[in-house]
Amino acid sequence: MIISIVIPALNEEKLLPVCLMSLTSQDYRGEYEIIVADNGSTDNTPAIAARLGARVVSCPEKKGVAHARQLGAEAARGDILIQADADTTYPTDWLRKIACHFSSEPEAVAVAGRFLYTTPPWWALAEYVCRNYVNWLTAVLFGLPLFVSGATFAFRRGAFMMAHGYQGLTYAADQYSLAVRLRKIGKITYDSRVYVLTSSRIVKNPLFVIFRDVFVNIVRWIFYASSVPVVSRAHASSAKSRQKRVSYPFLLIALLITSLLASGYLVPASPVFGKVYAMVAKSPEKVIALTFNDGPNEPYTSQIIEQLQAEDYTFVTIPEMQSVPADN
Repeated sequence: MIISIVIPALNEEKLLPVCLMSLTSQDYRGEYEIIVADNGSTDNTPAIAARLGARVVSCPEKKGVAHARQLGAEAARGDILIQADADTTYPTDWLRKIACHFSSEPEAVAVAGRFLYTTPPWWALAEYVCRNYVNWLTAVLFGLPLFVSGATFAFRRGAFMMAHGYQGLTYAADQYSLAVRLRKIGKITYDSRVYVLTSSRIVKNPLFVIFRDVFVNIVRWIFYASSVPVVSRAHASSAKSRQKRVSYPFLLIALLITSLLASGYLVPASPVFGKVYAMVAKSPEKVIALTFNDGPNEPYTSQIIEQLQAEDYTFVTIPEMQSVPADN
């Protein structure tokens, strides 16, 4: 199995050397190649790439990451294609972990990882937790991580060609859009342990600019995702299934509503189904206070009391409970 790592580059002479050195230092023992798709650089990017062992593919005709990645992928020899970025460094076991996924999961057509900032901003931890949780949840529910990182995304060449690559994609072509295409062909695996360290240059803008960009991106995603149906590979050709397509935004909204409703069962202190009263003072005894706005209803009340008393609970009933004094 040959692996091809494709890196789009445009005037990346400052950061590309560190990236390439990290890729040539991988502990993976199989055969792999590094391709730098030069998108019309005017600095020493092509020369640096060639000197550090990468194969350079020139693609200056059209500026854009998707265009560069597409031509790089078409020139690749590998059975597995991996997206990488020039401003990113890769842990020595990164390639080996990806290869293990494809070897152990023959049904998987793609493997998505995550990124960490080399110099993280103060809010980075919140982003990491959010991305990781959402990716894990959407991968389990829909077989598609929502936040695919363009800096660490691998897929089988056959699936990529069957999905027509990046051609015709208008939103996040090397991330979400490509993942949606690949998901129609097979399973996408998400592994938070397949991480990379990427430059923080994108998040060095003023905070209001970052919030603006995030808002614009969310709006664009909603419009894009609303037109993309969820169709499994097994039912892609079924006319009946095509009539029952559901878009991702509606599924996510339904998931959010379900989570809020379920919190009443999962979290005892949840106020979803009514008021929650708590004792202020701590007590070594196990005390339960119940309110019966329409009761108590026998014989159920007596049965509950007997069961609780048998378990050494102190049972207190407060009819029409409005408030609980702090000393109770």
